[in-house]
Amino acid sequence: MIHLIIGGSGSGKSAFAEKCAVEGKESFQDLFYLATMAPFGREAENRIRRHREARQGCGFTTIERQTDIGKITEEFNINNNILLLESLSDLAANELFKENGEMNDPISTADNIYRDVLHLGEKADKLIVVSDDIFRDGIIYAAETDTYMKMLGHLHIRIAAIADVVTEVVSGIPCVKKVV
Repeated sequence: MIHLIIGGSGSGKSAFAEKCAVEGKESFQDLFYLATMAPFGREAENRIRRHREARQGCGFTTIERQTDIGKITEEFNINNNILLLESLSDLAANELFKENGEMNDPISTADNIYRDVLHLGEKADKLIVVSDDIFRDGIIYAAETDTYMKMLGHLHIRIAAIADVVTEVVSGIPCVKKVV
C-alpha cells in the first residue's frame, strides 16, 4: 500500500503522515522513518531537529539516507512494516544536483527514484511518501530550479498513479484526492 501525501511548506503534511503511520500500525509491525533532508546550513539543521523532536516517543526507527533509498533494504528489514519517506522533494534535489554544482540527467534520475519507491512499496506493508507542493508561487526560476520542479512534478504524477491513497494537506486539513 502506497500513500502519497503532498502539501506546501508548513501545511501539516509531516504531522499528518506521522499520524497515519502510527495509527495504521499493527502490534507486530515496526515503524521506520526514512529521512532524506541533507543538513546543509542552519535552517536545514533546525528543521531536522524539529522533525526529530516531533517524532520522539512515536516508536520510529530513523534511517537517514539522502540518496539511493532503495539500498535501505540491505540494512533494515522493512518487510511487512511501515515506512515513512520524508521527503520525496528533498530526495529529488539530493539525487539531481551533484556536490560540484552540476546536475545529473533528470530523466534517469527520476526513473531511479521511481524504481526505488516501487521497490520500497513492494517490501513495506505501507509506504507513506511525503512531498512538497512547490508549484504555486508563480515565480520564474533559473533553468536548474525549473528542471528540478519539472522532475518533481513528473515524480508526483507517476507515484500518484500507482498510489492507493493520495492526500493533499492544506492548512493542517487532509484532503483525500484518491482512494483505491
